[in-house]
Amino acid sequence: MLDRGPSLLAALASVVLFTAMMSAHFVPSFGGVDENGYLVTAKRLATTGDVRKPSSDPYEFVSGNWVLVDKERHLYAAKYPIGYPGLCAVAWKLGGSSAVFWVNPFLAALSVFGIFWLGRTLASDLAGAFAAILLATNPMHAYFSLSALSHTASTCFSLWGMFFFWQWGERGGGWRAMLGAAATAWAVSARYTEALLALPAAAIVIFRFLRLWRARGDAPLMKALFPWVRDLALIFLAGAVAMAPLIWQHIVAFGGPLHTGYAMCGESTGFGMKWFLKNWALMLARLDYPGLYLLFPLGLAGMGWFLAHEPRRGLFLALWILPTLLLYTAYYWAPAGDGPAYIRFFVSLFPPLIVAGMGLLCRATPTRPLWAVASGLLVLLIAGVNQSVALERLHPMLARNLFSAGVSDLVRAKLPENAVLLADDGPLQYLEFMGDYTLYGQGMFDRKTIQRWTKVLDDGEPHPFHREKALAIKALLDKKREPELAEIQRGLIAKHLQEGRRVAMLGNQAVVRAWKARLGARFAFVPLGDCLQFNFRREGELLSTPWVLTEITLTKSAPAAPPPPRGPTMEEILGRIEQARYRLDLAREEYAEKYPGAKESQERLAAMERELGELHRQQSRLAAIRRTSLPPPPPSSPSQPPPAGLGNTNSTPSPPPSSSPSETPPAPAPAGASTNSLSLPLPTAPQGTDVRVTNNVLMLTVSNTPSVGFQSNVSTHLPSPPLLPPP
Repeated sequence: MLDRGPSLLAALASVVLFTAMMSAHFVPSFGGVDENGYLVTAKRLATTGDVRKPSSDPYEFVSGNWVLVDKERHLYAAKYPIGYPGLCAVAWKLGGSSAVFWVNPFLAALSVFGIFWLGRTLASDLAGAFAAILLATNPMHAYFSLSALSHTASTCFSLWGMFFFWQWGERGGGWRAMLGAAATAWAVSARYTEALLALPAAAIVIFRFLRLWRARGDAPLMKALFPWVRDLALIFLAGAVAMAPLIWQHIVAFGGPLHTGYAMCGESTGFGMKWFLKNWALMLARLDYPGLYLLFPLGLAGMGWFLAHEPRRGLFLALWILPTLLLYTAYYWAPAGDGPAYIRFFVSLFPPLIVAGMGLLCRATPTRPLWAVASGLLVLLIAGVNQSVALERLHPMLARNLFSAGVSDLVRAKLPENAVLLADDGPLQYLEFMGDYTLYGQGMFDRKTIQRWTKVLDDGEPHPFHREKALAIKALLDKKREPELAEIQRGLIAKHLQEGRRVAMLGNQAVVRAWKARLGARFAFVPLGDCLQFNFRREGELLSTPWVLTEITLTKSAPAAPPPPRGPTMEEILGRIEQARYRLDLAREEYAEKYPGAKESQERLAAMERELGELHRQQSRLAAIRRTSLPPPPPSSPSQPPPAGLGNTNSTPSPPPSSSPSETPPAPAPAGASTNSLSLPLPTAPQGTDVRVTNNVLMLTVSNTPSVGFQSNVSTHLPSPPLLPPP
């Protein structure tokens, strides 16, 4: 087995490798709704000492995961617990706003070092080194270390809390008990569900009691158990101190020590068997990839082996892993896809699963060099796959963060701090953190977005969006039609301009043209600058989209001298197209409101028209094929008149000569009807056989030999051509 010195060097090398990978993709910015909730709370804590934020008017931008906690004063609070934002607030105080982005990378590297010590304590030095390598290369651990989310904090503090608890259970020491309790309590302050760590912690407390009970000998009972009682008091004290900021946040923001933002959204009730039955297959698939490639089944097997052979370790690992695993499998929020959206709930379980798997490799088999080499090769294989997947996951995050940083740099370079900015909600998430602007999201003035927000009022299911906030939006805007929403937006812009504030809008070129059409000729638009939005495709292709920052001003009342006559530019044409499209959308909305159900009827009629048009096209193709596939007529003889040719005539050609008075010629076309005639003999029919298409009627005339004097007419009606050209 690996000695302690080399294993420690392997762990340190893993930390260095992890740090290098992080530094290559590190950009101090973010882009997302959840990140806004955490870091804007940190900003409020660092600058004002309050976790709540006010809104100057009801139309101002409020990110999706903020709940309305005071309707009268328009106060909002992020629904997340204070653990991670509190650490970021401390970083802000120490190093400014950019320092908050170093919190997660530091905690992630600390987790790599911590899993080495946990693996060495529960299994062996070699298991600890292997575990450090596998966590350092894990793609989800890398992803969340560069995010502004709380999952890395919960992983780090739960890992170190359980390590110190285990050490206390084995060796005692009040300081170990206090560190274990404080770290575990802060993990709960980062993510509420880490409260399930009380189960393995309680198991350690019982193990410690039984150890002291068996070792008491002839000593008095109280003397033998005094260290356990003292340490238990220290555990409760340290845990209470660490939980105090969370209790303060609950009282200030949500109105009570046990009230949470999740409860206000109904998400605390979003656990149940119906979701477990729906999600269990997704959980198994995502924990295997991209979560713990080959390690998830190995970790479960290792947990089972420890339960069978080393029950204390096995029970400790099982109580750490299984409750959270089962709880989040039964959680209502389980987005599909192989990205981090669902797997993030389980990342704090990666350390115990990895340690259990490495313990199985290093403890369940004899200590033979060949087996150690084979285990090392397996670890290197998994680490190689992890690195590949990690780079694939980090590239899109890098592009998103570069865009957020570019937008922030552009806005801060062109606008003062008190400016007013209109944009989609995406870039506003980061701009709210980095500046002190008055922000308006376009969704607040878009009827479809408003309807999506207020849809949470239609049922009693848990939703991320706060119902009270949805009710406030419904009361304010639900009855407003699109022209009224546009007029509210124009009024807000004019109000800020009249107060002497600069107003700008941010969006890609198509969005900016649409907003110009929406705002109308009352305003003038001056481009200030642009930046690029990057997107990585799975194939590795890099796409870029230009975004434009445009200042909005009031149009001057005195008209300028008319410019010399010239043709319209491409930009003017595109602007007119957007204005026409905006008017068309308004007309469609008014029509749909005036005639409910008419849109569906129009869609059915359009589908029928398309079907009819396709039949017309098939008819035309078949008619063309039929005309080209008929054989040419045979050479004419002096005793027989030449056959009629193909053409458009105004009268019916003369019938072929008859040898019997009983024969009658085909009926002529009705007067005034256009006639399309085709007349030629069939090559295998008797002489005098004639095929004729007249007024879309196929006329087949067969005249037998002159001595018989028999004639037969066969007519086939073809479909009439359309009165109008097909759509």
